[in-house]
Amino acid sequence: MFKIFSIGLVLALLTVPVAAETMITCGASEGYAYYLPQGLTGKVKAGWEKDKVSIGSIALTKNGNKVDILFKDVLGHLKSASSNGAKVTLLGFEAPNATVLASYKETMVEIYTFDLKGKNLVWSQHKYGTLLNKGATYFAKCY
Repeated sequence: MFKIFSIGLVLALLTVPVAAETMITCGASEGYAYYLPQGLTGKVKAGWEKDKVSIGSIALTKNGNKVDILFKDVLGHLKSASSNGAKVTLLGFEAPNATVLASYKETMVEIYTFDLKGKNLVWSQHKYGTLLNKGATYFAKCY
């Protein structure tokens, strides 16, 4: 009985995730998007538009030598890019800037450049293969 309990305890401890370190968190984003004349957009609504993510947030996390992007969606749910199916890659780290790519297979790519000292974020999103194909660039203040 003790042996079964011990094995169960060890297996439970091995499945506990290691906490990731949050390097920086950023608030609402504002920018511009260009909507391509395809899908739901159509030719009439295609073109440049002011765009924002007013109730979201974005954070850069580090767990060992891996990075991830955490974000709150419009419903307030906390999600990570990697758990949403993205391949997350640190493209470069030249203090105080970190640039990260989140690539979602066949739907979207996002590039984030965090200014860790000035506490700013500039990020781009390119959606393709969806009903709303667009390219956008945003800015957010961080804390």
